[in-house]
Amino acid sequence: MLSPVTLDKTDTCLTYVLKRRGLDSKLCTYQTFHEFFNQYQYARYKKKMQIGDIVLWDKNIKWEWLPWSINGGVGITWKSTPVGFHFAIYEGDGMFTDCSRTVVPPHPTLRLRKINELQKNPDWVLVLDELNQTELSNNGSSI
Repeated sequence: MLSPVTLDKTDTCLTYVLKRRGLDSKLCTYQTFHEFFNQYQYARYKKKMQIGDIVLWDKNIKWEWLPWSINGGVGITWKSTPVGFHFAIYEGDGMFTDCSRTVVPPHPTLRLRKINELQKNPDWVLVLDELNQTELSNNGSSI
């Protein structure tokens, strides 16, 4: 159910959990993940968690205007972007892994941690929607 992952320089917490789950890292974005996953409150779902479930912290989300793209004429486009999300994947036995970006050096790093050792529990558990799981299986994507 879990796939081996070697991080790329541009990986984020979201691309990592998608890859670890065996999904295409471009399956969804921070704005569209809710279209592919069912969201359950962590406090109510934590005893039902299975290996490969994705956990999400989003209570500290805020929207910031960030320079997002550049056109051919050196015009930079700004975009209102959510910041404050963090995704991790449940590995079993109360453990999860996540990808975090460091400032120095500016690269992603992996962490393996116990949920009960954190200062803050996740807010949500994300489970791949059954319709999406069936469609991805029919299209040859790994689930």
